[in-house]
Amino acid sequence: MITEKIETTVAYRELCVAVLLQAVTDLKKALIVKANIKDPRQLRKAEHIIQETSRFLRDTNSPYHQMLNVDPHIYPELVDKLLGNFAE
Repeated sequence: MITEKIETTVAYRELCVAVLLQAVTDLKKALIVKANIKDPRQLRKAEHIIQETSRFLRDTNSPYHQMLNVDPHIYPELVDKLLGNFAE
C-alpha cells in the first residue's frame, strides 16, 4: 500500500516537472519568434503565448508548482531571467 502511494507520488511529480519544462520551452520559443519574426499574426500569437506561459509559471499556487519541493521564488525569477534575456 505504501509502495503504491510512493510510486503514484513520483509519477505525479514527474508529470509536474514535464508540464513546467514544457511551459519554459514554449516561453523560450515564443520569445525567439517575437525577436525574429515580423509577421503580425505570428507576433500576436507569440505575445499571447508569452503572457500565458509567464502567468502560469509565476502562479506558484498551481498544483503543478506545489507538487514539487522547490522554492516558489525560483519560478518568477526564471520568467524574469528569460524575459530579460530577450528584452529589446
